[in-house]
Amino acid sequence: NCNMITTIGDLSNWDISNVENISSMFNGCHNIKEIDVSNWDFGNVTSMTHVFCGCEKLKEIDVSKWNVNNIWNLELFFGYCTGLTKLDLSSWNTDNLTHMNRVFYKCHNLTEINLSNLNFNNVEHTEELFYETYNLSTININNSDYNSINKIIESLPTRTEDNPGTLNIVGVDEITQVNVNNANTKYWNVLSQYKVAEYKFDNT
Repeated sequence: NCNMITTIGDLSNWDISNVENISSMFNGCHNIKEIDVSNWDFGNVTSMTHVFCGCEKLKEIDVSKWNVNNIWNLELFFGYCTGLTKLDLSSWNTDNLTHMNRVFYKCHNLTEINLSNLNFNNVEHTEELFYETYNLSTININNSDYNSINKIIESLPTRTEDNPGTLNIVGVDEITQVNVNNANTKYWNVLSQYKVAEYKFDNT
């Protein structure tokens, strides 16, 4: 809740290799515009909920090289980060992850996310994972298994016929194996990079 801070000095070389919990570290830092934590070693961290929650002015954050092997809880990790447009989580090892509630909660301007290689098989909680991410248009899930892919699709924000959305799924060679009928949506156009197919469905 450091509401007045707009910039933070160089944190890139901090040694946090012994840290186990960084929950709410930057939570409520509404005006911060830039943070460099790209080189942090999260090898011993198990819980990192609400870390950037409420960082509304944050335009980008590089978490692509993080070691999150032991993480089990990511609830509201990017919640209310309305300034973010793209995220790359493709190198994350999520084998131990069980809680992903509201990770991208109300990230209204998020358009593209890379979830390639992510394992959602042990994830038990995805409640409101993409809540109100209405501008989401591209998800890269290359090399992810179909069980993980379907858990992601099921977490899509609810749409209506009056407010449809088009989602490009990148990295799926057989779109027919994606179970769009079980998605938590009313109306979506789901497209695949390789085998283009359009689905319009109303599960009412």
